[in-house]
Amino acid sequence: MTASPTAAPEDPLVAALNAEYAAVFAYGLLGAHVPEPRRSQARQALDTHRVGRDWLRARITDAGGKPPPAAAAYATAPVTNEAQAAALAVTVELALVPRWADVTGAVTSQYRPFSSAQAQGCAVRAMSWGAAAQPFPGTAATAGAAASDSASPSGTDSASPSGTDSATPSGTDSASPSVVAPDGSNQVTDVIPPAPEEVVIP
Repeated sequence: MTASPTAAPEDPLVAALNAEYAAVFAYGLLGAHVPEPRRSQARQALDTHRVGRDWLRARITDAGGKPPPAAAAYATAPVTNEAQAAALAVTVELALVPRWADVTGAVTSQYRPFSSAQAQGCAVRAMSWGAAAQPFPGTAATAGAAASDSASPSGTDSASPSGTDSATPSGTDSASPSVVAPDGSNQVTDVIPPAPEEVVIP
């Protein structure tokens, strides 16, 4: 009896890179539909996602791989007002939290501080755009048990990302965050050859 073939799992760095491509595209779109100070918040998020994108491309290259290019376009829900723009920001940020968590489990210890900070930053930004608090990846079981014991609302769950995280957008925190950037990674070119297909943002 021959076992049926199964598809190889996607490399965590490649999966995160594709999600960062979508985030860069999304913030370029939604920034035009939000007023200040949220426009500055969107601009800062865009810069942070570009840093994350370039870092992932560098790590894939360092490992002997070839980073995939960005898609030519990414399909999104209609964005014509501030509420729709915020909803799109929540979507891309929440999609990236588990991607960066997976990267943290895949890279060596020297790179984990950066990748874990990216995951936390995405979670904080999602909440700043209106997402409900939720357990951080890897803490769902503990958070669920605590919630059932105390019947506390999710907004007070101890596993929720801290609002004082260094990647918190300046528009939502009194302290300006500093992007955790690897040495030289933010010097990677911003010009990425597009792929022909259209990708739907999850």
